[in-house]
Amino acid sequence: MAQKSENVQRLDLIQSALAGLTEPFGFRRKGRTLVKTVDSDILQIIALQAGPFEIGEPLPPEAAHLRPNFYGKFTVNLGIFVPEMFERTNPGFIPRGVITDAHCSIRSRLSHITSHQDIWWHLKDPKEELVDEIGALLIHVGIPFLGRFSSRDTIIRDWVNFNSHELLITPVARLDTAMVLLKRGDVAAAKAAFEEHLIEYNRNPRNPTHGSYVRELALRLGLGELQV
Repeated sequence: MAQKSENVQRLDLIQSALAGLTEPFGFRRKGRTLVKTVDSDILQIIALQAGPFEIGEPLPPEAAHLRPNFYGKFTVNLGIFVPEMFERTNPGFIPRGVITDAHCSIRSRLSHITSHQDIWWHLKDPKEELVDEIGALLIHVGIPFLGRFSSRDTIIRDWVNFNSHELLITPVARLDTAMVLLKRGDVAAAKAAFEEHLIEYNRNPRNPTHGSYVRELALRLGLGELQV
């Protein structure tokens, strides 16, 4: 077995320490994620993401302008995996192995929630300082954010309002909420959410094919023709 790089070893140590901090809140380590199951099959996910090429060399100075250099850095992502939300964009596909924040419709950087910034931490900074800083952000902001959407009831009640009035994470919150409503068998409310989404979208259309996608999706899901 190939020996882990120094950066990977450092990230392992940081993750182990954060796993210890979050374990009292119900999170368990799986791969590069910390996972908690709520509402029977909803997953709350805290994921550590290493900068690309953490095993190889960073770009040379003459090529540094080609992309941001995240070599030797990492960030923290938050996600909430709801099966029916995943089904909207991945019909008929069941994720295998570890579910990560990339599978989540409710998804954000920890730093976006805390400061509206994209923060990457240096792996060579003292581990204790990194764990103290990130652990405090998780406990005081990140985990409470995940907890706000820990059930289908709270997603239906708050997800659209959160994106409209607090922090825009996704422009399709109504569609995802409609998937939860549909799973509950509330076809009328799901269709209304689809129509409200189209009304909002048509005020500032950006993708010429999006309206067709929404109407075709409504038909595929059995919602019928949308009346907007």
